[in-house]
Formats: sequence, C-alpha cells, structure tokens
Amino acid sequence: MSFTHYSVTGLLSREQGQSSQQADTSKEKRESLSLSITDFDRALAAVLRDVGKLLSEKNRLYGNAYFEPTGIFSKLTPLERIDARIDEKLARIKSAQNDDQEDTTNDLIGLLVIRKICLMK
Repeated sequence: MSFTHYSVTGLLSREQGQSSQQADTSKEKRESLSLSITDFDRALAAVLRDVGKLLSEKNRLYGNAYFEPTGIFSKLTPLERIDARIDEKLARIKSAQNDDQEDTTNDLIGLLVIRKICLMK
C-alpha cells in the first residue's frame, strides 16, 4: 500500500495556481518516492540502527567525551560542546569540506541525538 494523498495533492496544487497537468507531474514525483508503511518502518529501523552504531562506536573511541570531558582546556557544558560541534559540522557541510571517510549526514544526526540527550539531563 503506497502512502500517497491524491485528492489533497490535486486540491493543493490547484489552490497554488498549478494546472492539473502540473499537479499530475508533482504527484508522480511524490509517488516515485513513496514507501509503504512497512517499507518506511524498515528504512527507519535501518537508519536508526546505523546512527546508533556510529554513536556507540564514537562514544567508546573518544571515552564518553561529551558527558565526561577531560576539561583541560574547555570548560563548556555538555550542551555548549555539542552545539559547537553541530556548528562546526554545518560549516563544513556549507563549505563542501567533506571527508570521503566521513558520513556527514549520520554524523549530524548523531550530534543532534546527543544534543537531545543533553536536554533530557
């Protein structure tokens, strides 16, 4: 079962001044990207598994640095540290300085997850 909204798409397209032909083209593009609910759940589980694995590996590698920092130079709070890392990651993305061995998207998702954990504490 595909997750599409035929009637809503047509109505919104017409309200936005698109012809029915343009609306059909837009609908086709969305349909080609649609997933069944089961496929979405599988894809979501795979992405979350990959990000979770990346976070666990990095946390072990860096010795839980976000939550137990050495504090030799930086006296930032965990939230301030993660915000700085997110800014650095976004700056590298913006300037197209991507490392071939780095998964920028998963890194950014991971940093946002760590930020969410910081906010929970």
